[in-house]
This record gives sequence, structure tokens and C-alpha cells, in this order.
Amino acid sequence: MVDRIIVKNIEKKERFLILTEEILTEASKEKENGDSLWNTDQIDVVSAEFSLLKSHILEGYLYFQFGKKCRMLQSTYILTDSVQNLNGTKLGNKIAEFQEDYNRY
Repeated sequence: MVDRIIVKNIEKKERFLILTEEILTEASKEKENGDSLWNTDQIDVVSAEFSLLKSHILEGYLYFQFGKKCRMLQSTYILTDSVQNLNGTKLGNKIAEFQEDYNRY
């Protein structure tokens, strides 16, 4: 079940937009980094997910791929499921920050 909800608060919308842009930038940097803890498949999932989220945010919506009750992002699942300490990377920190705001909305 896919859901979208309107982001009425302009400040929240801007915050989500800034975070998605920062995550996409960090994902690009990790992909170029030869000794990254992230593998390219993981980065591709993060990039695709946050590109989709960004497009919905630009339209004024928050997108919930698995419905409003299941708010865990695929990217967050990668963080928690990985043997590597992806939470310790800049990209991991930004995803966790986005997930916290996403859960509260």
C-alpha cells in the first residue's frame, strides 16, 4: 500500500528537501569513494529511494512506499541489516536523521 500525505508546514517541507539533497550528495560521494563501507548496490537503492522521495516532496507530499503505518525506509533497513557500521558514515547519519523526522511526521 502506497500513501502520500500533504506537508503543510513550509519549514518541514524545506527540511525534508534539504535532507534529501544532502543524502543524494553524500551517496554520490560514497559511490566515488574507492574505500567506502557502502557497496554500489546499497548506494543505488539509497539514491533511487531518495530521488523518489525528493520528487514527491517537491510536489508538497511525503511519500510512504509501504503505507503510513510502516515508515521504515529501505535505506534504513540497509543501515540496520549491514555487517558494516554504515551508521558511522556521513551518509548513514543523514539517513538516520531523515528517518527520525519521517517517523515524527
